[in-house]
Formats: sequence, structure tokens, C-alpha cells
Amino acid sequence: MLKSFKFQILPTKEQKEKLSQHFGCKRFVWNYFLNRRKEEYLDNKKTLNYYDCANELTKVKKQTEYNWLKEVNSQTLQHTLRDLDTAYNKFFRKETKFPIFKSKHKKQSFRVPQHISVKNDKIYFPKFKKGE
Repeated sequence: MLKSFKFQILPTKEQKEKLSQHFGCKRFVWNYFLNRRKEEYLDNKKTLNYYDCANELTKVKKQTEYNWLKEVNSQTLQHTLRDLDTAYNKFFRKETKFPIFKSKHKKQSFRVPQHISVKNDKIYFPKFKKGE
């Protein structure tokens, strides 16, 4: 059985910074790989799929200039790649328009598929502990 919950949260200043960090990393991964997929098609007439992007994401996270990607939950970033792949597939099936680049001025969201817990009216996310 799959469960889904929707919460309104009132984060502290520190938690707002963590949320912004997650939003930014998700947006960066989406835009980076949308650009990579476009370039790959224009240069080689070849399309990248989810697995190609996931393998490249692992390499990108190891680069020192993108070291900050390790500070957020990796499943969130992987889910972003899945969403991008779904957007591409829907475009090619003519169900929707071509995927666009994300902006921080529009709705911000991210998903954490596992390891969320709710205890004593508090939500616990991975990589949101103090000092991380």
C-alpha cells in the first residue's frame, strides 16, 4: 500500500535554510540535466535516459565544484531525474509540451520517498539534523 501525506509546516530559520538548499539542489539537477539532454541530442542526435543521467549525477557529485550536492538527500535528486525522464517521455508521446528550466520564482517542492518519520507532532527528514 502506498501512502502520501500533505503537511503545512512552520519551519525555523535554520530549517528554512535547509529547505531552500533542497529546493536549490533539486532545481540545479533538473536544469543541469535538461541542458545535458538537449546538448547531447543537438551534438550527437542521441538521447540520454534516466540511467545515463543517474550515472552522470554520481560523477557530478564527486566533483569538488558540486560538492554541495552531497548535503541533500540523494533520493530527492534521483527523484528529480525520474521526473525529468517522465517529462521527456510525455513530450515524445505528445501528451505535453517540452520540459522547461526551473526557476526559484515559481512553486518550490521536493520529494523524499523514504526515511521520513512523524513523532510527537514533528516531522523528521533525512539530512535535516542540526550540524549536517
